[in-house]
Amino acid sequence: MSVIRAIISAIIEAFKEKNIIYEKDGVLWFKTTDFGDEKDRVIVRKNGQTTYFASDIAYHMDKFKRGFHRVVDVWGADHHGFIPRVTGAIEASGLNRDRFSVILVQLVNLLREKEPVAMSTRAGEFVTLKEVVKEVGRDAARTRGNQPHESYDPLCGSCRRQRNTYGTAQNNILSDGSCNFFSRLLQ
Repeated sequence: MSVIRAIISAIIEAFKEKNIIYEKDGVLWFKTTDFGDEKDRVIVRKNGQTTYFASDIAYHMDKFKRGFHRVVDVWGADHHGFIPRVTGAIEASGLNRDRFSVILVQLVNLLREKEPVAMSTRAGEFVTLKEVVKEVGRDAARTRGNQPHESYDPLCGSCRRQRNTYGTAQNNILSDGSCNFFSRLLQ
């Protein structure tokens, strides 16, 4: 049995003893609603296979077992719904939920002079908003709109119009909407 499978089996047994795992329709469910989640979650499917959520629990429990006092995950913003269930699993395991936190990141297509900047969350390679502001200035990074999935080129002509160090930020907002991402973050 693999290490992960052994951890999952131990977690399932511990949760059964606490009466926070139940069987319904041939599926094992974890009572995540007891820990603030919106609905209970499947741990073992009808075919006997464990879910990704079961592996997530095992991963985090292994971190704590190896002596980590605090675990901080960096997830894409589209995974925000997983936070309550993983936090609940940590609390169900007898640990303080404050020992776990998540930093959510939102990716945009960042361009430099119309060429894409290579980034990868999996490889941990990305440019932060702080770095963009440092490179082009607060006014140039400030734009109108709130479209998080757009391309943003802080050095494009329309963005450079904002690089007026003598003007106010309010007067330097783009009017053509060509770079619509950072306004909410910089207000």
